[in-house]
Amino acid sequence: MQPETNPSGKDLGATAATRIILLVTTRPSHMLPFSRELRDASGMQIVVVGSAEEAIAAARRSSVVMAVVDDLIGDNGGLDLIRHLIHIDAFMHTAVLSDADESTFHDRSEGLGILAKLSLMPGQKDARRLWELLRTMIPPMNSADD
Repeated sequence: MQPETNPSGKDLGATAATRIILLVTTRPSHMLPFSRELRDASGMQIVVVGSAEEAIAAARRSSVVMAVVDDLIGDNGGLDLIRHLIHIDAFMHTAVLSDADESTFHDRSEGLGILAKLSLMPGQKDARRLWELLRTMIPPMNSADD
């Protein structure tokens, strides 16, 4: 398994006490503007993984506040991965990158409590909007979390 990385590929050394946002995509270079803006807006570490197995392992060892999952991860559907992730932590917030129309997406994701559906190529504006949604849902970090 690869070390936890940010979009630039540097080891972050996240610990269980560090709150992170997990980005699950096989297209990390395409997500750089989005992930950098999300990191800057939230002040949280962004951990990028490229497989369902890595996402599940990261969720088990880290305090994942939110997982942003690509529509397809290899041969796995993003919604299937979210089902696994919320079994690990039912309080984890999730967002999905998808080009499905709203009605189809709603039917496929009903009951999963997904915070947001984003385009397959989210940008900086999407990152800021997602952070605004998420920050209303999570308690503020205090010095014990730092």
